[in-house]
Order: sequence, then C-alpha cells, then structure tokens
Amino acid sequence: MRIDWKKVTIGLPESRWGHTSVNLSDNGILIFGGNGSVNPYNDIQLFRNGQWSTIESTNPPLSRYGHSATLFHNSSTQQSQIVIYGGRATSKPFSDIKILQFNSNLKGTFIWKQLSKSSNSPDGRAGHTAIAWKQKDLVVFGGYNNHKSKYYNNVQIFHLETLEWKQHACEGAVPSGRATHSTFLINEQYMFVFGGFDGKKYYNDLYCLDLERFMWRKIDVKGVLPKARSGHSATLIQPDKVLIFGGCGSDSEFLNDIHILHIPIGNIGNGDFRWEQPHINSASLPSPRFKHTTNLIDNRIYIFSGTGQGTLLNDLLILDVYDDNGNSIFRPLLSSTPSNNTLSTSLPIPTSTPLSSSTSIISSSPLTSSSSVIPSPTTTTSIISNTIISTPSISNTTTTTTTTTTTTSSPKSTQNINKKNSSKISLQVIPTASKQSSLGSLGNELYRKDIDELANIINNTTQSVQLKKIEDKLKMEQKSKHNLEEKLSKANMQISQLTDKIEQELPKTKNELAILQLQLSHMNSNDIDNLPMESYESLEDIHIQSLIKLRSKRMERSSKHSNEIQSLTDRLGDCQSSMGSKLEYLTSQLKEIQEKNNQLELENKRLLARNQQLQGLNLDLLEFQDILSLEDQLSQSIRKISQFKDQLYLKQMNLLRREKEQLQEQSNCIVCAINPANVVLLPCRHSSICSNCSNKLSTCPLCRATIQNQIERFT
Repeated sequence: MRIDWKKVTIGLPESRWGHTSVNLSDNGILIFGGNGSVNPYNDIQLFRNGQWSTIESTNPPLSRYGHSATLFHNSSTQQSQIVIYGGRATSKPFSDIKILQFNSNLKGTFIWKQLSKSSNSPDGRAGHTAIAWKQKDLVVFGGYNNHKSKYYNNVQIFHLETLEWKQHACEGAVPSGRATHSTFLINEQYMFVFGGFDGKKYYNDLYCLDLERFMWRKIDVKGVLPKARSGHSATLIQPDKVLIFGGCGSDSEFLNDIHILHIPIGNIGNGDFRWEQPHINSASLPSPRFKHTTNLIDNRIYIFSGTGQGTLLNDLLILDVYDDNGNSIFRPLLSSTPSNNTLSTSLPIPTSTPLSSSTSIISSSPLTSSSSVIPSPTTTTSIISNTIISTPSISNTTTTTTTTTTTTSSPKSTQNINKKNSSKISLQVIPTASKQSSLGSLGNELYRKDIDELANIINNTTQSVQLKKIEDKLKMEQKSKHNLEEKLSKANMQISQLTDKIEQELPKTKNELAILQLQLSHMNSNDIDNLPMESYESLEDIHIQSLIKLRSKRMERSSKHSNEIQSLTDRLGDCQSSMGSKLEYLTSQLKEIQEKNNQLELENKRLLARNQQLQGLNLDLLEFQDILSLEDQLSQSIRKISQFKDQLYLKQMNLLRREKEQLQEQSNCIVCAINPANVVLLPCRHSSICSNCSNKLSTCPLCRATIQNQIERFT
C-alpha cells in the first residue's frame, strides 16, 4: 500500500494532547477535552464539511485529559450520546461518568448529564480505552492510577440501561496491566488490544478478547512487527484493515511511522494476521507525535494535534490510502474511455508510482522527440493515481494524441478539470515516419498549456474555497446576530407586559393599603371621633376578643412556666437523694481504706521490729521463748546460706577445672595431642609439637617451613 498526505495549519482550535475524538453519523468529528500548554480543556470542537466550530453545552464536566469518549446512537429516536469516563487534571484521576446528549442532526442543545457514583464504581483511571458493545454496554480495559501507582488489566462493563458497573472475570491469556494502548472492535464481537506502557516496558503485542465468551487470546502476527509503543492511534480503515500511526517508544522516542494490520475477518480464530508498512508518497514524513487522535470520515483519514519533541502540534493531517496498483482503497476508480485510434497520456506523476510490466510509462519531463511513445499494435493499460489510462491499437501510418489532466484532490474537482480540459483537446494528424520532431513539439506545447490551465484552476479553486469559508462565517455571524435580536425582542416584550400588569395592579394595591392603614389607626384608637355607632361596637368587640386571647395566652404561658419549675424542683430532689446515697457509699469506702491503711502500718512496724531483732537489736524487750525461737530461725538461715555457698564453690571449681582442661588441650602437641608442646622450631619459631614428634618431622606443621634446628623448653 501507498499513502499520500498533506497538512493543514489554519483555522484550527487550540493545540492539545490527550483529547478524544468521535466520528459522527454525518461525516463529522466531535473533539472533547485534552491538555493544553497551560491548563486542560473541557470544550467541545466540531469539524464538519472542512470547517471547525465550537459547540456550546450546558453544565460541562471538569477539564480533563487521558479520558475515553464513546458514541452510542439510537437510530429509532435519532438521539445520540457520548459517554465520557475517567481522565485526569491532577495526579488523582477521575472515576466519574459524564454523558453528552444531543440530536443526531446536531440541532438543538447539547446537554451534559452527570451520574452519581455507585458503590461498585471502579477506581479512577486515565490512559484506558473504551468501546461500545451492542449499543448498550461500555467496555473499558486497562488504564493507570497515578495516585495509587497502579496499572490495570481488568475488564469493566458499564450498562447504559441500569447505569451500573460490573467487573467481568476473563479467562485465557490475559494481557498484563497497561495504559495508553489502542483498542478496536471487529465483527461486533472481538475486541483487540495493541501496544501500551506499564510504567517500565513498552509493548507491541496484540491480544483479542471474545466478548461473547470473555476469553483472551494472544495473536501471533506475521510480517515485520512495529516498534513497541504507547500513545499511538488505531483506526479501522476497512472491515479487515487497521491503520496504526505514531506514538512514543522506548527511550522516549516519538514515532511517525505507519503500519497496517490485515485481519482475517472470516476466520478470526485460525486465520493469518499480517503486518504491512505502506510506502509514503512524499519526500517528508508527518511530524512524530504522541496522544493524538485519528478519524476516518468521507473516505479520508484525519489526524489532529498531539505532542512531540517537547512541543504541542497545532495541525491537521489528511491521509489518502492506495493499494499497490495506485487505486484508492475507499472509492472506485475514475476511468476515461478514449475513442478508437487515440493514445491517452497523463500529466507528470512521481516516479515512485507503481506500474506493472505491461504499463506504458509517461516521463515526468515535457515530451520530446526522444521521449515519444510508439505504441504497439496491442492494447495496454497504465494506472496513474486514481485514473485508468488505456492505449488502444492504432494504425501504422498516423498517431492521434489527446492530453488529459487527471491528478486532483477529490472526485468532484477531477470531473471539473476533465470537463474544462475536454474543450481544450488538441488533435493533430502527423505522419509517423516523416514527422517525429513535430510530435515532440506538439507534446511540449500541450504540456505547457495543461500546466497553465491546471495552475489557474487550482488558484480559482483556492479562492473559491476561501470565499466560501468567509461566506459561511458571515452567515454564522448573521445567524447568531439574528438569534440575539430575537432573544432581545422577546425580553423587551416580556418587560413591556410586566410593566403593563404592574400599572394595572398598582391603583388597586394603593387602595387596599389605604384601607389597611385606616383600620390600623382605628385599632390604635386614633381618628375615631366621627365614626358611626356600628364601627364603635365592632372595634369594642375586636378589643374584647383580643383581650380574652391575651389573657388565655398569659395563663397558658404561666401554667407552662409553673410546670417547668415543678419539673426542675423534682429533678433537683432526685439529684440530692442520688448524691446522698453516693456520698454514703464513698464514706463507707473511705473508712475501709483507712482500716486497711492502719493494718498495713501495724504490719510494717512488726516487720521493722523483727528486722531489728534479727540484727541483734532491742533483744532486751523479748521473752526467753522468743529469744529461743529467734535463735532457731537464725540457725536455719545460716545453714541454708552455708549450703548455698558450698554449691557456688562447687560450680566455680567445676568451671575452673574445665577451663584448665581446655588450656591443657590447647597447649598439647598438635600432632599426637597427648604430650605438651615443648619444642620451638627454627627458623619459624613456632612451638606447637612435642619433643617426640619433632624428631619425626622435617617441616613445621603450621607454616610448612623446613626445620633447620629446634630448642626444647622446660616448664
């Protein structure tokens, strides 16, 4: 496969990384959140029809990045909702669920719905992935929690109908915990996980989870494996092809390579998975990036923002993918069917465009006499970019040349260019044998004309696109102004209605206020001189009833106070009786303690006197029998002390005997271990053998030195 790409850098929202993007049903992209150069974002950006716009919403969630965003669509009600889970703005990740609800036609308001945290909610995480399964379940895998220094490898499922979480147990070859990996769903049953990072190691392995059985399997993929990476993107560009782009690898190396995974969708269990690295038809490559987003809309791949090499990337990459024959993998070929006896050629193409052996190659330089193509009698076909160029058979005497431009950025513009150039077709019949140079001149002239016309078309197209952008922006501003004017008109109308209502009610309110003030004055016995008799009687009745009510309230309050005083008196009596009983108990306890103290003092005096008697003091106070008893006790104590002393002497003698034996053993001859060592060997001066053994040895048993002489010592 081969890839063409271009970069757009104007009219974009603020650069960011760690954001999320969702494909809408009308070929639009909705982007939420991300981390900027200063703070994270919580805005909603919409890309549709080549234009960016900001979506206003009610009750937006907190700013975050590293979250997941998953689209759920109800085709019957034409309602859509995007489920936002997790992410972070500080070291502690979020664990909340936010749901953005809106109409699928993007009309009306965008409303955020916040769900309360349930008891079985999983830990907060960031860098995880989430997919929509059967349009009713959110399947979450992986992620990390900086606050707990933990990477996850469990599968969490959030049910949109019950709004409850469930951790599903899985079997098989479960992948290790990781984050910033990629996930994609195949055949609405198989969830694939590629790459990621676990805090120490980057991965380039591929795992598959069967969501019907919740069985994991590690996939062996043929071809050249991509580098291990995280923070990359994975985009399903065809039912059996996934495009991997960018990421960050080992040694913090930012990547910009592209790989395509071929999936055997008809035989997931036993088919062959294969990696392919396509060729990029450009002298330069896209900027390396990390934590960007990639979407496939309108048969093109859009890559937005991200970070790389320490900078935020504020750009939008647009990719077109072609097969090995130069055909777009997304849309059918645009073919031209020339008339008989004509030769169709194209404008210059890059020399790297793949052509088969039967393809007629048109040089990228202007046609000259030496580069003219002399066709063969048979028909051949050349495939250049998105156009099939056919060369039918011609006669041997004449050649008719038709030049048509075919390289363009979209099918619509291709049709316009072909239509315009069809009026500029130059036909000239030239004898083949005699006027080869004229054919070359004609080719040069046609080439220059087509180049000039193509440049004019591109300039006009660019200007028309810019004018359309300005007109769209002006229409949006006019629409916004019109909406504001309508709101202001409605507000003025409401103010006018309220003013009229107030003016109508004001005289009535003033009359009621005057009547109430007059009644109050009469109640205070003011201005009652000219009142009729009925008014006097009415006022008297009112005062009498008020007096009765006041007396009744006073009696109730007095009775209530009396009851409260009686209750307090009763409580005081109960407290006094309770305190009296407690005081009696404490008094009895104190007496017992004093008696015990007196007994201890007497016992202490007795023990002191006994001690003095044992020391031979105050013996004149004792009776004869007491003295005899004391003498017996002392005799027994002396015998016990003497026995204990003898035991200590015996232990010390045994200890000394053992030490003496050990010393004797150490001083015995090391050869016979019987006789004492009494010979000094020369010249080493070691004394470790006896005189008997020294006569039998020629070397010292300790240092192996030759014995030259020996001296016997006596003890």
